[in-house]
Amino acid sequence: MGIAVPAPQSYTSFCNLRGVTVEATTKDLRLHTRELIAATDRGEEVIITWRGKPRARLIAFDPERPVVAPGGRNPAFGLWRDRNIDVDAEVRALRAPRRFG
Repeated sequence: MGIAVPAPQSYTSFCNLRGVTVEATTKDLRLHTRELIAATDRGEEVIITWRGKPRARLIAFDPERPVVAPGGRNPAFGLWRDRNIDVDAEVRALRAPRRFG
């Protein structure tokens, strides 16, 4: 019978005006996902860093909060709306193998 040894926690936490903020690396996110999601359930904000620089923010899901800001659509959405093309034909042409010679 072995003794369970807890994994080392390399993420750090600090306080800001909105509450507790946890800083975690991408490796921490991969290895300790459950603990980081539990931190968001407690109202904490998790800042994900990659190579020491903040890259993402993990917060608890709020169904009342809009996912996209009003009028904040992706600029690439509808990019070719004014073109009269057959989308299926374009996709088939992109997926076709290249012919040399």
